[in-house]
Amino acid sequence: MALIDRRFALTREKRVSALSHFSGTIRTLIEYADGEEITQRVRTFSQASYDEILFAFGALSGVKGLAIVSHGAIGCAASNLYFREKGEAKWFSTNLSEKDSILGGDEILRAVTLRAARTPGVEAVVIVGSPVVEINNDDARAVIAELEEETDAKLIYLNTAGFKSKSPFTGYDIAFHGILKELVEKTDEKREFLNVLSVTEPPRSVASVIKALNALGIRYNLLSSVKAVRNASAARVSVSLNPNDSAYLGKGLEEAFGVKYIDAAAPIGLAATRRFILEIASAFGMSDDAERYVREQEESVTDVIEKKPLRGKLAFISAELSAASGYAALVKDLGGEAVGVSVTEVDLDNREIVKGFDGETTAIIANGQPFETANALCKRPVDYYIGLEGQTAFSSKFGATPISLASDAFYVYDGIRAFARRVETAKRPRTGENALYESGWLKRSGGWYVKREVK
Repeated sequence: MALIDRRFALTREKRVSALSHFSGTIRTLIEYADGEEITQRVRTFSQASYDEILFAFGALSGVKGLAIVSHGAIGCAASNLYFREKGEAKWFSTNLSEKDSILGGDEILRAVTLRAARTPGVEAVVIVGSPVVEINNDDARAVIAELEEETDAKLIYLNTAGFKSKSPFTGYDIAFHGILKELVEKTDEKREFLNVLSVTEPPRSVASVIKALNALGIRYNLLSSVKAVRNASAARVSVSLNPNDSAYLGKGLEEAFGVKYIDAAAPIGLAATRRFILEIASAFGMSDDAERYVREQEESVTDVIEKKPLRGKLAFISAELSAASGYAALVKDLGGEAVGVSVTEVDLDNREIVKGFDGETTAIIANGQPFETANALCKRPVDYYIGLEGQTAFSSKFGATPISLASDAFYVYDGIRAFARRVETAKRPRTGENALYESGWLKRSGGWYVKREVK
């Protein structure tokens, strides 16, 4: 069954057997993730974690002309303080009280949705569900169906419960499911442009990719407005800058609208960047031009590669799997070695990527569990810790130099130079003394709280 033929998006566990908890080595992970399905594991203690509601917000926040209504208690909407600084969408909340959660919030939802729909510049309203609404079984869809006759704006409801999936990336899938079903417009016309699917990439990284596309004369659509989303079906090709985030959208466009999806790894490091550019160019009949461009660009970073600024250095990488693979390769290009990796999930679609790491590399699958990474850093100290936004500073307590992936452009060829500069200018931590976790925990097995799921 095609993705959008389903009424709701399946959780990542049901759709691709997403594994969100693991601790071991790459070798043991490859063995464990083999087979038609991946047996789930559970975490008996969790320090912190995200849920699919936050990820749904993240997928939608950058779309201009969109209004997001958080349907639930005010806590679920508080994340807009973060997302509205990074995106173009307008934010609203039904701000349900305890009384509203008992008696129902239909009238509040009606009023807030209409207010959002009538806000100047809003072309579509996405109502994002919450645990309160899901537990109470409120019929939000019935309210929205009635309101469609009172406004010209498109109304879309997302059934984000917040507790049905261990993988927060299900939130991306739920958001894209709604967009594919309700917002992308059907067309038989195909035009010569590329859909660039981006969710979490820093603007500078996106700009580096666009620079490469401009050099090749390839037109693109960033899906950064409601109009651009509606026109996505007219593209010849789509590509994800990070398949773990937006592959659902790319595959949905291919299945439902005939837009070819290029399943390429994130363009980080020499090899991944080469494959990324050549695959896109091939779809537009520009292979010869792309080969010349790649040769020129690879020659332009030869001095950086030959300098080997990471010679003899060890690194630990924390990122989504496609990106982590690219950074591990980039560390190797620059003379270093990635001896540990923490990724957010491994599933049937991306597990082949795991085989690209050395078998003895420490492997952690976790969503917001820095204590497990701290355990690994204590057992095998590294020189550099390369990680996601807000998740790197703690590594300095274990003697590593933190490098955040939050803002700099580390994609394509500009990214190779930028990464090398960051490595050379990063400041070593003042102290390597751990002040975060008890020594008893750090002496235990890293997988102490990760158990095989028993049904």
